[in-house]
Amino acid sequence: MTKPRSFDKTTLLEVRLAKGLHNPWGYGNQGGRLHAVYTHDHTFPVVLPPRYLENGYEWRAYESFNLGSNSLFWVGVPSNKHADYVYEVADDGKYYIKINIFPRDNPNAPLYEQRLALEEVSEHIIVNPNNYGDELNGVFANMADEKATEWGGGRYHFKSPSLSSLHPHIRPDDLVLGEGCQWQKTDRQDIYQWGKARINWQGRELKHAKTFCSDKLVAVAYLLERDEVGRDGQSKRVIDARLLVNVFDKETLTPFDGVYLETYIEHDLKDGLVAGTIDIKEIKVAKSGDEYRVIAKLSNGKTVQYQ
Repeated sequence: MTKPRSFDKTTLLEVRLAKGLHNPWGYGNQGGRLHAVYTHDHTFPVVLPPRYLENGYEWRAYESFNLGSNSLFWVGVPSNKHADYVYEVADDGKYYIKINIFPRDNPNAPLYEQRLALEEVSEHIIVNPNNYGDELNGVFANMADEKATEWGGGRYHFKSPSLSSLHPHIRPDDLVLGEGCQWQKTDRQDIYQWGKARINWQGRELKHAKTFCSDKLVAVAYLLERDEVGRDGQSKRVIDARLLVNVFDKETLTPFDGVYLETYIEHDLKDGLVAGTIDIKEIKVAKSGDEYRVIAKLSNGKTVQYQ
């Protein structure tokens, strides 16, 4: 099947997911490289375009280095646009996934088709064919601004603007807790909504998250879980001793280049945040030269920032 050559920054695909699939676009065990869909207790990685329409929202992929090996996340805004192509992910009713890309006005002229099957090789389950992800990534390459680092999955995404370019007159800003600032959960796993815009954390479990806002910005401060192997050799989930903060435009949830925080904190401080005996009271975005610094102010009088 000939790959489409016309995909560029103006191309828009509509993602259609078959009803037989559940937990759509949840994050499986794909090491940050791919989204995953689930059918009949099997997990299939699926490569998404960096920009697409789904259920009345236009989604864009962004990268944030404080999210480590799972560096991409998605921001969606309401849209009444019409797609040029349809990207269909279907369940054949058994144990396979079928991917099909076709012009929206001509479903009988597919540009790309692929049937994914699971295969056991040397005690590992792999998806066959195993090169389809690179094929699709090549198709999507010209739709976005740049390619994520390899540890971020090598996928394509949009470049985050600088805070000063989106808000040229903004001054150092204080973001505070408030009733009108709390994000809302949606009926989709890992998707939250601030105002009209949505964010898809791609399956990350944000622990003890608190949301903050000012008149132009919103932020979320949170902890993450990780696997830790104990002395008994058993793996267990623990709260990582890092405080993370991401800052976004209040209206569009566009993330800002470099305006985030990731720093290790003392274990007693982490334990206090987990137990609720210590709270994050305020997120401050302060300017330092040409750059902005994110600072978390705590209820015990301490501040946390990148050193």
